[in-house]
Amino acid sequence: MFTTVVAMLLLGSAQPDAVAEKPEVEAQPQVEERTESAKICRYIREDMNSRRKKKVCLTKEQWQDANQGN
Repeated sequence: MFTTVVAMLLLGSAQPDAVAEKPEVEAQPQVEERTESAKICRYIREDMNSRRKKKVCLTKEQWQDANQGN
């Protein structure tokens, strides 16, 4: 058990040196831009008597057309 503690201390003290050798690069958060052609998925019923739902994926413009009856 003593050797395990000594080994942990040695590894713990060696780790900061390894981190210091790496060049520091600022991490910039990657922001995903939503494109206009992104699909929007919804579950719709095929008819009013059915309990089954069907998954439909359309773009924003296609959903607007579908909701307007076009």
